Amino acid sequence: MKSGEEKPTSLLPGDCPICLSARSREVYAGEDEVVARFGKGGLCRISLRRCRDCGMMFLGNLDFTPEEVHEAYWNLLQSSSLASYSVDPEARIFRPESLDPYRRLNRVLEIGCGEGALLRLLRERGWSVAGTDIALPVVELARRRHGIEVIRATLDERLLAALGEGSFDAVIMWGLLEHLPAPLPALRLCHRLLRPGGGLVVYTPNAGGIFHRLAWLSYRATAGRCAAGMKRVIVAMHRIYFTPRTLRAALAASGFRLASLSPVDIDLKHVFSAPASFRWSNRGTYWLARALQRAGSRLGLNSHLLAVAEREAAE
Repeated sequence: MKSGEEKPTSLLPGDCPICLSARSREVYAGEDEVVARFGKGGLCRISLRRCRDCGMMFLGNLDFTPEEVHEAYWNLLQSSSLASYSVDPEARIFRPESLDPYRRLNRVLEIGCGEGALLRLLRERGWSVAGTDIALPVVELARRRHGIEVIRATLDERLLAALGEGSFDAVIMWGLLEHLPAPLPALRLCHRLLRPGGGLVVYTPNAGGIFHRLAWLSYRATAGRCAAGMKRVIVAMHRIYFTPRTLRAALAASGFRLASLSPVDIDLKHVFSAPASFRWSNRGTYWLARALQRAGSRLGLNSHLLAVAEREAAE
C-alpha cells in the first residue's frame, strides 16, 4: 500500500491506530486519578497496549468517552486557579518565523488551539489566523484573553467543508495528536486542508523520552509495585504515545513528507506552576526533574517531539 493511501479506519478494541494490526498486547494497567476525582464518578481504568508489528503504544477502550475525560480535566483546571494558568510559557518552544517559508496565502490554522496563545504570536507577525477547539469554555477563553474567534468543531468532513480544502499555508497540531484515539483520519484531514506545498506542525510528548523511560524502568524493576511514575506519564487524556519512529510512520501513512523531526523539552517551570493536582510532582522535586531533563537532552531523550511535515507541492 502506498504512503498516504486511505485505509479502513474502523478500529476494533486492541487494533493499532497506525498500522491497523490486530496484534497488540497489554503492557500496563492502571487508573486515571483525575477522571475519578473530577469526572462523573467511578474508576477510570487504563490499559496501555503495544503493537507487536510497529511498536505503537496506545490506550485500549476506556470506561469513559473522550468527551467525559476532557470534561474531567477541564473541571480540574477550573477548580485550580484557571484564571492564572496559561500555556504561554510552553508557546516559547514554538518559533513563529519557522512558518514563513510556507507563506503564500497568509493563512494558518491551529486545530485544538486552546486559549489561542500560538495564534496570538502568529497574528502579531501579520498572519490571518483561524483556530478550532471542541470545548466551549476554551473557545470563550481564547476570545476573552486574546480576542481570537475560535470555531467550536470536531475533525470531520463538516470542518473541511466550512474551512475549504487547500485553503491554508500551515496547519498546527500543538499538543493535540496524542489526545486522538485514531490519529490517521485527523492527519489526512489536515493534509486536505493544506494547499499543495503547505506545512504541518506537530508537537507531542515523546514516549521514548527520559521521564517515560524512567517510569518504565521503575515499574518493570519492581514488577509493577512502583507505579507512581507510570501514573504521571500514562493518563486517560493521552490516547496515543508516540516515539520518533512511530510519529514518522503516522505522518508517512497520512501522505506527508517529513521535513524535520526535533527532540525538544517542555518548560519545567510551566509544569510546576500548573494546578497542584495536575503537576508531575511537587515543587520539592523541581531540581531533580530539571537535572534529569538536562541529562535526557544530552542523550537525545527529550520530553517532547516537534515535527514539521509537508504536503507535496505537486499532486
